[in-house]
Amino acid sequence: MDFFEYIDLYDIIFAGIVALVLTVFIKVFIIGRAFHKITFKNEGDILYIKHKGMNNKQTLNECKAMFPMDKFSFKGELFLRGDNVQVKTKNIRTGSEYVFNGVFMGGNQFETICILTKDNMVVCFTDSITEIKKI
Repeated sequence: MDFFEYIDLYDIIFAGIVALVLTVFIKVFIIGRAFHKITFKNEGDILYIKHKGMNNKQTLNECKAMFPMDKFSFKGELFLRGDNVQVKTKNIRTGSEYVFNGVFMGGNQFETICILTKDNMVVCFTDSITEIKKI
């Protein structure tokens, strides 16, 4: 108990500021650099992931690894990996509608599919899809 007699308000505030600075440093400079290549934007039923280009081998391998099912059937029509498609979705919570044009990259066991557009890897739940057509 004698130790706490020597700690005053200045020491407590100083320790708090040092902890805050260290936390910001770790998040921005160490963790931030590891994930600076991938940018996420989540809109409920749809997830956007930035990529390095549609023809980049790393991007294609990541899509195939996360979405191993190369066939997807929607209302009787079969879509294969590599098909150019237009996907219309409706956000269940907000009612917003979205339209994506891109390359169908596959699906997975979590009932999501991946569409590779010019700038983003778009991941959407199959429940939110209202229409898919080949273009």
